[in-house]
Amino acid sequence: MVSVVVPVYNRELHLERCVSSLLDQTYEPIEILLVDDGSSDSSGQICDRLAESNDAVRAIHEENGGAGAARNAGLAAARGEYIGFVDSDDWIAPDMYELLVGLVGEHDADAAQIGLALVGGEEPNGQRVNSRVRVLEGKECLQKLMEDATFGVAAFSPCRCLFSRRALDSLSFREGVVNEDIDFVYKAFSGCSRMVFSEQVEYFYFQGGDSNSLGGLKSKDFDLYTAADILVELASKETYGSICHLAAVKRARTSLSLLCKIAYFGIADASINKRSTVASLQRDLRRDLPLLIRAPLPVSRKVLALLFAVNYRLTELMVHGAQKVGLG
Repeated sequence: MVSVVVPVYNRELHLERCVSSLLDQTYEPIEILLVDDGSSDSSGQICDRLAESNDAVRAIHEENGGAGAARNAGLAAARGEYIGFVDSDDWIAPDMYELLVGLVGEHDADAAQIGLALVGGEEPNGQRVNSRVRVLEGKECLQKLMEDATFGVAAFSPCRCLFSRRALDSLSFREGVVNEDIDFVYKAFSGCSRMVFSEQVEYFYFQGGDSNSLGGLKSKDFDLYTAADILVELASKETYGSICHLAAVKRARTSLSLLCKIAYFGIADASINKRSTVASLQRDLRRDLPLLIRAPLPVSRKVLALLFAVNYRLTELMVHGAQKVGLG
């Protein structure tokens, strides 16, 4: 059995689309664990209605504790040999878990990962790409994770993966924070002796509406610093490849990520003073700029880091100008 953990918090507009994609899976048996994280909209009632009408769905209700707590509740209730995660405003291709289970079984692996596409529309599927499959062992898995985190998007999302239960033995998400998936996924990968990586796009990461990634800066977004510090600590003893170095690069990019969020989406918390926050983030960025310039980052990110370090206001105006003409 595959157990799919779906944390749900105020996603009444998109939840049924997500669950429909899970119910349409070509793989059986599958159980869908909808963990209502104390939603204040109708999401909890939708979870109950879906559970009542589908034997494969179970609804779990928790007090609001964040995505980490909801995922932990789902992990505790899961009965499957394999564990997957899907966010409640995303959706997946009909054969995603058939593909992942097949890859794990064929290669006697602890986990498998597929490709992810960022989508903004309501279409049930985006463009799918069939590509190569790689089988990696031991520290190679961590090396690939850190390379993907440097060059790609959503590298630390557990939603791209199917884990055997043994790979997640004794692991849990940090609770009450955001970016809790960074160290969870790192630990999960480090515990895998063999993993299979497919570039075939099967997961569709919704970037629209009230998606968390599109909102203005909130106080909790600074949890990214804590997550990056934990990642650096976990990688500090690794001597294989560039795992340790790329963890340091991830930490150095934190200020850039938060400055980009402010420039693109503004500030959502009235308690945050924009001027002092930008100044503090700029100091961090200037301190880490030599590391970022030497790092194996895309040139576009290096240029953006340099611009933000030199003049935030001018860079913000350039960002807004690009958005207006459709280049953002």
